[in-house]
Amino acid sequence: MFLPGYLCQSNAYIGQIENDSSKAISLIYTQIFENKMQFSGLLVLGWQDEDIIHRLLRDILFIPISIIIKSLKIFIYEIGAIYVSKIEEDKCILEIYQDNQLKKKFEGETSIAI
Repeated sequence: MFLPGYLCQSNAYIGQIENDSSKAISLIYTQIFENKMQFSGLLVLGWQDEDIIHRLLRDILFIPISIIIKSLKIFIYEIGAIYVSKIEEDKCILEIYQDNQLKKKFEGETSIAI
């Protein structure tokens, strides 16, 4: 399994691949200023500034998101297809959407049948 990596570079200073943006940025800051100051990568990147966020999201149809549920961190970076499962009174339905269009629809008496 591939995990995301973060690398920070500032002129001649090049860090190493880290597990999170905060660690990558703090490593370079430590090299440049020779102290142990820690930064939140999201703050350094401007994610708390709504104007920056709105400019970056202009004309973007999908936004990668990160979700944390208990000890599980889920990073959604792309949507290839959306699967919609429905259970109605007399049948089960599975619909597959791609590019906001219904591509395939399966119907059966049970979820196993579809």
